[in-house]
Amino acid sequence: MFLDTFTRIILGNPSSFYCVASVLGRLNSTCSWRGVSTGVLRPVSEGSRRQLHGLRKLSSFPVVAVAARKLEDAQQFAKKHSIPQVYGNYEELARDPNIDVVYVGTIHPCHLKACLLFMDAKKNVLCEKPLAMNAKEVKDILACAKRNNVFLMEAVWTRFFPASAEIRRLLAEGELGEVKMVRSEFGAPVMHLPRSMHKELGGGAMLDIGIYCLQFTLMVYGGERPQSVQAMGVCAETGVDETVAVTLKFSNGRLAVFTCSSRMLLHNDASIVGTKGNIRVGSCS
Repeated sequence: MFLDTFTRIILGNPSSFYCVASVLGRLNSTCSWRGVSTGVLRPVSEGSRRQLHGLRKLSSFPVVAVAARKLEDAQQFAKKHSIPQVYGNYEELARDPNIDVVYVGTIHPCHLKACLLFMDAKKNVLCEKPLAMNAKEVKDILACAKRNNVFLMEAVWTRFFPASAEIRRLLAEGELGEVKMVRSEFGAPVMHLPRSMHKELGGGAMLDIGIYCLQFTLMVYGGERPQSVQAMGVCAETGVDETVAVTLKFSNGRLAVFTCSSRMLLHNDASIVGTKGNIRVGSCS
């Protein structure tokens, strides 16, 4: 029931339904469950609201509980969305025997602790991106998932957009020939948000926004790791990266370039160039 964490993507029709449906569909097929009960962590996040919207479209998978560090936040979210059970801490949610899957929507630095807590409690986990703050934390999370034999997935929802599925189909059928270049950019002015500005909250453009560009590149190149990475960026006064430009070199002379920014609005598009054809993914905004 374990999924590799390094195969995700970006861009397309903005609906979280595809991500949630795929996750719960995989759980249902691998576990032979008739239904899955879901808990939500950190209800104040935008990601939590998107995932709840997706779950509401799946009547077989009810959201049965919500937890937050502040009980009043959980109570407010539960009342608004008709969720029956409320917890004022994460440990109580982990002990709830009626919970099969937990969506973790905490700030980035809290992902490691939350994922370990729930997977050690034998809960399946859908964790908001980025999965962790660094490679060591990722390895610890993956090891915990394997040790407990539970489902783990990073919630990069754009991987499940229809546009993403169509791109994978065209690549698999060789419509573009050999892909030689991948280009993408994603930028939005979000530096006014504390979580974007401060290191202790996991701030920075690369972790929050650049991950979409990186995962788009890795999807196109089949998960291959680049031979070399070059990056240049500009940091805010708090020390977090606010704009980053990255060049990646892959085998057989293939390249990828992307730009991400949490300071400015960019074109927010992508293109794939092959020897037989090109794909351009326009902005969904």
